Amino acid sequence: MTPNVRNPWAAGLLAVIWLISGCAGVNRRVEPPKMHFAGIQLKEISGLESTFQVDLRVINGNPMPLAIEGITCDLTVNERRFASGVSGENSKIAAYGTAVVSITLYSSILDVFKGVLTMEKEDTVEYILAGKVQLGGGVRPSTIPFKISGTLDAVTLQ
Repeated sequence: MTPNVRNPWAAGLLAVIWLISGCAGVNRRVEPPKMHFAGIQLKEISGLESTFQVDLRVINGNPMPLAIEGITCDLTVNERRFASGVSGENSKIAAYGTAVVSITLYSSILDVFKGVLTMEKEDTVEYILAGKVQLGGGVRPSTIPFKISGTLDAVTLQ
């Protein structure tokens, strides 16, 4: 519905107000953050489940801070699913800054034993941590996929 405006000044003022309000609501596009493993440790073994904590170094290469609202991920070791996890930890990473974000991973004892048996037969261990980062603060896209992969020497893990 368009208002009936006959005064050119009023029409101009309405156009400026419309542009300003429209630009303020435009979502900011961001570059995906870079992520690297910062650490992993076994937290608990209970019943038929093991719990790990994975620390990720998140690098924000954007001129504005990033608000991480959550992370979901899966860890694969030597092409076998090893663990899945989530983090609801809210983190704010400064513009052009870094932070370590912790994720809790859960694995069945059976998957852990299968993974250990596979490691004993191999010289190297290939890993993939893949998932999604949920961003807040009106940035686009709000969900960014990530994938971290690499190879480790199996001898140093034992």
